[in-house]
This record gives sequence, structure tokens and C-alpha cells, in this order.
Amino acid sequence: MNLYKSEFAEEGPIENLAPDHEQGGIEQIVFNPKWNVKFQPIFSFFTGEVFGYRVDYELASVSSDQGVTSAELFSYVERVGKADYLEKTLWEQVLTKWSDSSLSSILFLPVTMYVVEDVRLTTSFLNDLFRRYDLPPRRIVLEITDTMSYPNLQLTSEKVQLFRHYGYSFALGNLDHEQPWLHRILLLRPDYVNVAPKLVMNVHEERIQFSTFEVVTDLARKLDFQVIAQGISNVDDLHSLLGLGIHFGQGSLLEQMSPTAVEARFKGTRLIQEWLISQNTLSVDQGWSLNHIVKPVQSVDSHTTVAQVVQYFNEFKLESGIVVVQDETPIGLVMRDKLFQRLAFQYGHALYWNREIHNVMDQNPLMIEVDTTLETASRLSMARHRDQIYDSVIVTRRGKLVGVITVRDMLNAITESQMELAKDANPLTGLPGNRRIEREIEKRIRVKQPFAIIYADLDHFKWFNDNYGFRKGDSVIKFTANVLAECLGTYGESGDFIGHVGGDDFILITQTRELNSLCMTITSRFDREILEFYQSEHACQPIRVITDRSGNPVHSAGIAISLAVLECHTIDHAVVSPERIAQEAGYLKKSAKRVQGSTTVHGKLRPS
Repeated sequence: MNLYKSEFAEEGPIENLAPDHEQGGIEQIVFNPKWNVKFQPIFSFFTGEVFGYRVDYELASVSSDQGVTSAELFSYVERVGKADYLEKTLWEQVLTKWSDSSLSSILFLPVTMYVVEDVRLTTSFLNDLFRRYDLPPRRIVLEITDTMSYPNLQLTSEKVQLFRHYGYSFALGNLDHEQPWLHRILLLRPDYVNVAPKLVMNVHEERIQFSTFEVVTDLARKLDFQVIAQGISNVDDLHSLLGLGIHFGQGSLLEQMSPTAVEARFKGTRLIQEWLISQNTLSVDQGWSLNHIVKPVQSVDSHTTVAQVVQYFNEFKLESGIVVVQDETPIGLVMRDKLFQRLAFQYGHALYWNREIHNVMDQNPLMIEVDTTLETASRLSMARHRDQIYDSVIVTRRGKLVGVITVRDMLNAITESQMELAKDANPLTGLPGNRRIEREIEKRIRVKQPFAIIYADLDHFKWFNDNYGFRKGDSVIKFTANVLAECLGTYGESGDFIGHVGGDDFILITQTRELNSLCMTITSRFDREILEFYQSEHACQPIRVITDRSGNPVHSAGIAISLAVLECHTIDHAVVSPERIAQEAGYLKKSAKRVQGSTTVHGKLRPS
């Protein structure tokens, strides 16, 4: 395949367009450049999965007397009016390597503003080019990679909008604090904005860089574009970007392959998914799977004609889509509205009516296994391209078609699941109850990250209730919940959890590095502020006679709080289990209860 025969890339040799000393070696590179091309995965920060691939390229090794870099070569061809020619050679080698690979997601293809502005770059040319490589426009993102300022930005903006009408997406590359990027974003309205590595590096500790990301993220919400952070090289930066709500990320940290995975898996997928699970960003019961909501769907083989599919939709007007299969394995999706919209265009009926359905089906629909949790399915569904976000989701069992679910089904199921969780919440404090607590412990075990559990309960609470009444007792319970929550908010991490077991028993799950400070603050604040709940005569003098739950007198200063802290540092599933945690915590609670006054007892979960 030779792209150079196209009108866009062919205008003859470049002789006499450059001074003599620049010709020779550099001309040979222009006419026959060899590129080293690598596809860098871009990860979704909503799911952890690979969303697409960005092209990294550089000139292949050349002789020392040539000594030309990629940047110098592009600068030269722009001066002599051959940027289009060089760019098409790059595209040809990129697309050839892409078609030879097994990759099938979104391709971010580099393009200079110079070429975008060229009147010869038309939608017809692009459609014909990508059709040769079996790439539909929705799988192409044209990434404007250069950082120079151009006077025809308004004209370029109009052209970008035209291309977008035909299904192409655009990205602005290499955003940093040295460019007038805001003006470009406002005029071009890109679908994606790539933030340069220099702004990403050490974003977790550089306040100016962090604030820049906050501005860009807020602008993305308002202008409807998505942010890609490039060059992520350490976990601290990754966690900061995830917390900011950045959409996608790319970098050396994420591209590494996990050595412990049974199947080939990027390290980025594991790191992102572990963070997402730890944050508990969706309050959905993990017990819900797609079995609850999957529905049967009509399937056809790939040789069925468009006319036959239209006939089916006309006969069954409530059906919103069909699945195209091959030997019971889904290979595509056809949504009613999209098919009818395609046929409604000028010449659409003549072009497609008698063609086989595989020519118009979505070749990359979202497909998930039936045992996927509702939470995961929701993330994957909402992370799709905006043109696919309301399409049906194909559900499979070991790769074979089971049925479909719709976004509406998932939203209804999420609402129902949240209502079930609300029923589990403690009516007095509003904190999650036992069902959610068990789920949180299991979640921490599943992601194999160290954590600590703090069991908190009140000493002599029955005595207080009997002497001061249930209403005041309820106030003490709510006060205790507030103290625990506020202290955890001060010393804990963003994904930490607090639950109400019942009565005067609470549980905290934390990954804080300031565990001792957290516990000391809880006990000291509780002892200081609990005095406000006694009657006035007791507030001025210590209480000398208090009874335990059996009515026996004990010597105590009054109601106190006991903390049993169990640190789970091991990630061995044979050691860490909800049952083992409950057993070990029970021993610690008994030890804490033997001490008069507010106290903290520490323990670590060890192999049996």
C-alpha cells in the first residue's frame, strides 16, 4: 500500500527548496524515513483497563553524518512545504504495524497543526486511508502533537468540527505551563487533552502542578473533554491523579507487566483497580451480579442482510438491539436507532440495504462475563465512549452469548442495591451496619493491602443508660460516632471506613500511617468531652461508685472508650480471613475491657 500516490502527499521532489548544505542526507531521510514505532497503552482511571494506545515514535538509527532528530526533520519539512509527505510516511508505518498487531482499541494518531490546516487533508482522504486498514473513524483520535502557535486557529477549529461530524475525535497533546493552552482548548474544543510529563512528575508534592490539574479537571467537566496524564512513573503521583478525578493515564509505571499474574497483565490495571476498590466510590452491594438483570436478546449471524435486520426491528418495535454472533460467540452489536439513523442519510438506503450486517455492526461493543459484579459492570459501562454509553452491554458465559443488559437496568439495580444497603445502616448514627462491614473487610483482604481494624466500644454504657436515660444514652452513641469519624478524617486515608456494629460497638478500617496518633486522639478527646453528658453535680467531681453490667460496684471515673487495634500486615489469604480477624479482635477486646478507663490495646495478625 502506498499513501504517497494520494493527492495529499504527492507534489514531486523537494529539490532546490533548501540551501545546499541542508540537502543530501536529510533529503534521503525525507523520501525514505524509517521510524521506530511503539504503542503506549492508555489506561482508564474508571476501570483500570486499557482504553487505547498512543503512538511513540522516533527516527530509526541513521549514520553519524546525517545526525537528524525527529524534531529537526519535521521542522525542516515544514519550511520546505513537505510536512504532509513526511507525516503520511509516518502514518503508513504506524498503521501497518497496528494492523499487524493484535491491538483493537482506540488509536491516538499523531498529526501536526500544519497538516491539519492543509486544505488537501479532507474527510474523504481520511475515510479512504483508514478504510484500507479496517479502522472506523470512532477508533481514531487525531492527536495534535506540536506546541507552536498558529495564526489560523479559527480556521483549524472549523475543520476540526467538520472532521468530528464524520466520527473522528481530536486530542491536544503536550499541555504544560509554557503554552497558551487555554486559548487552544476554547477554540478547538478537543475530545481529549494530554498533559505533558513535566506537569505530571511529582504532582503529589508540587502544589503548583497539583493546582494546575485541579483547574484542568474542572475545565474538562465544563467543556466536556477528558484528561490524559502522560509520563506517570511512581505510585504517589498515580494516587494523586486518581484522587483528582483524571480520566486516563499513561506512563512507564503503568506499562510494566505484572510478574505474578497468571495471564499477561499490565501493572497499571492492578494498581488502578486496587485504588478504586479501596476508595469504595460506588455504594453497591458486591453480592449483586449480572445474573439478576440480564435479559435474552435476538442474535443473527454476520451474513444476515441489513434488510432482514430492519424487518426484525419493524416487527418487534420494543427491541432496541441485536447481537451478531459466530458459533454462539458475540462478534458485534447493532442498535436500532443507530442503524435507522445510518439508513436515513442521503444514499444510506442504497448503500447498505442489501449488504451483510457485519458491514454496519459495532465491532467493539462492551462484553462482560455474567459473574461480573454490578459495580464493575457500571464502571465499564460509564467509561465507554460517549457515542456508546447508552448501547446495550453484551453478557457472556465463558465467551458464549447469554444476553444483554441496558444502562437503565443497571441504574435501577444500583438504586435497589443502595436501598438494601440503606436498610443495613444504623438508624441512630446512619453509619453502615454489619453487612457492609463484612463487605469492607473482605474487600481489603481481596486487594492484598495491609490495613488495621479498630474495634471501639464503651465501658459502663449500661450503667450510664440506666442512670441518665435512653435519650441521653442515644446522645452519647451519636457523640461517639462523631468523635470516631472526625478523628479518622484527620488521621486516616481517603479510602478508610467506619461502621456501627450495634449498641455501643463501632469498627474502623484504616490504612493510616499514624495509627498511634489516631487512637490517642480518640481516647483523649472522648475523655475530655464526655463530661458534658453528666448531670451538673457529677461534672464537678469524680464519680466514685459505678456498677458493671451485672450490677457489681466498680471503681471508675465514669463512662470510657476501649480500642482494640488489630494490624493486618500479611497478605497471605491462608492467614487473613474475616473469621480469623473476628477471633483475634475478640481476644484484644477482652484485654482492653480489663483496663479501667479509656485505653488502647494493640495486636498484629500472625500466622497460626
